[in-house]
Amino acid sequence: MLGRLPRSLLLRRTAYQGTTGRSALRAQTWRGPPVRGRIVGRRRHVANQISGRLTRGGHGVTAAAAGFAVAAVGYGLLICWHDHLAQVVTGTVVTGLGFGLIITALPALVVDRSPAGQTAVTSGFYQIGRNVGGSVGGAIFAAVLATRTEAGESYPATGGYVAVWGVCAALLVIGAVLSLRAVAARSDAEAKQPVA
Repeated sequence: MLGRLPRSLLLRRTAYQGTTGRSALRAQTWRGPPVRGRIVGRRRHVANQISGRLTRGGHGVTAAAAGFAVAAVGYGLLICWHDHLAQVVTGTVVTGLGFGLIITALPALVVDRSPAGQTAVTSGFYQIGRNVGGSVGGAIFAAVLATRTEAGESYPATGGYVAVWGVCAALLVIGAVLSLRAVAARSDAEAKQPVA
């Protein structure tokens, strides 16, 4: 799920083509380097600034939970509204902002929570898990989209994209709930510590 950005941009560009019937050139005009660079660069910068401040303040889990929630909202927008280019761009920008928060917060949390002397090993496992998860998720979603492509058609039916976005949104909601439970458990543990 937290695969690399180019794969997600490819999926969304294809989704725009598949759900609206517009050409790849039209989709790429809006998603092309100048526009994509400004949108992606700004949302990454904003997400990195927010997540960095929260993580430095000891609220990394909160940043991750917020990222999961924002990305889930973005996929929800794509599920509900995907007929026009502006709708797809809006959903993609919101989703990207959420993933910017997640991708900035999680590595810091892994390093922060790893045992002393095990930071490199823990970081390595995180990276391997992220890459394997992204690969497996991408393969599963490609299979779902392939089953939703009619013979002779160039793109999967809209229902295939909606199904993929729905699974992504559901997994992100689970991530947000688990993150919020971690925040609550940490707060309870801090409250039970005796004051010295």
